[in-house]
Amino acid sequence: MKMSQRVVLMVARIRALMHQQGMSDADLARKTGISPATLSRVLSLATEDPRISTLTAIAEALGTTVGYLLHSERAYPIPILDWSEMLAFVRDSGSVSQRTEWLTVNSPKKPGTFAARTLPSMAPRFREGSIIVVEPSDAYRDFQVAVVAFGNTAPTPRRIVRVGAETYLKPMSSATQEKEAILNDSVTILGVVTESRIFNP
Repeated sequence: MKMSQRVVLMVARIRALMHQQGMSDADLARKTGISPATLSRVLSLATEDPRISTLTAIAEALGTTVGYLLHSERAYPIPILDWSEMLAFVRDSGSVSQRTEWLTVNSPKKPGTFAARTLPSMAPRFREGSIIVVEPSDAYRDFQVAVVAFGNTAPTPRRIVRVGAETYLKPMSSATQEKEAILNDSVTILGVVTESRIFNP
């Protein structure tokens, strides 16, 4: 691939990530510490060969890698949400705040996929502070972990247990005061955990 084509594709990826995150040129300049003039030269294709330090700062600010920007690796960013943000994210078709952190995954995920840090109640199955990837699904299997909301309450993790035609949503830990529930129309399943990553705070 010619360098000029690579730069055009790189800028297209940067612009796509900026759009996805609701980030303006000025926002990106502030977040990276790159001067607006330098950033403008990169984004307007005025520079054929941006410095690696510039690309690294842009990649970090957008929650991705230089390899992804340069099309030398596949990477897909998904938002890392606080548990209090999940319900609004699902109901608002994936809108996120500008301060959202991003996790890069190496395979495409369904629209509406998000990540979150685990809760203490999810131990021992998930290490406290680890990051889980949650994908929308309408097919549930025994022992999957789902993120569910009962009415308008804050989402909570639950184990799925199927017994005959019924689907039960059981607490992650028997030590909690949460009660099991049966999946019905008053319950919203935001998604199921498809991946977890150990994270050391």
